[in-house]
Amino acid sequence: MKVLIVALVASAMALTACTSADPSPTPSAIHSASELAAAAKCTDFVRSADGDELIEESGDCAIDGVEAHVMVFVDDKSRDQWLQSIQAAEYMGNLVVGERWVLRSASINVAREAASAAGGKLLATSAKPTAGVVSCPGGNVNSGTVDQTKQVEQVTDISEHAIKWAKATGFADRYPAARVSVREDEQSAFAKFDDGGVRAQLTYRRIVGGWTLDTLEYC
Repeated sequence: MKVLIVALVASAMALTACTSADPSPTPSAIHSASELAAAAKCTDFVRSADGDELIEESGDCAIDGVEAHVMVFVDDKSRDQWLQSIQAAEYMGNLVVGERWVLRSASINVAREAASAAGGKLLATSAKPTAGVVSCPGGNVNSGTVDQTKQVEQVTDISEHAIKWAKATGFADRYPAARVSVREDEQSAFAKFDDGGVRAQLTYRRIVGGWTLDTLEYC
């Protein structure tokens, strides 16, 4: 993990060196979390209060319905210190790094979109995804396993598939504030809907050409 963080910081420093000499609009023009969200085309921005003294401003937003966290740092040194500080984290997510800022998302597809829109450098990380615990206020948790004897459904975009499931089953109407986050490794992935608590979790497994839904728990 330390080798990975060193690589992240080195890449971030290289990015800063490149953008400082570029007169065209770049991530260096971003001075606030709301500006970063707008540049990344991340909607429904809500500012948050970070207790980290390295962070000047941060907030949450969504790209294609998938949550992302945006952070603007005091300076590039603070950004690099923050990158080093998360080396012990069990799950770092996928990072997009720009001058004085970082966007973080559990979805690699969201990170790619943000990097393309905002002009930052994509620093994809990996870690073993962990299952959440679904809790239903005032109700029971429904669970089920997909019948694998039928034709296996091939999924290429987990977040898109999970959002379609939520709309088709009425879950999105019951929990309109729940946002989906996706965590994946080489063989397994979880799509979680969270509104302050995990209200649904879809578990996928890797197949040739993509993923397939294996089990689900939901309120």
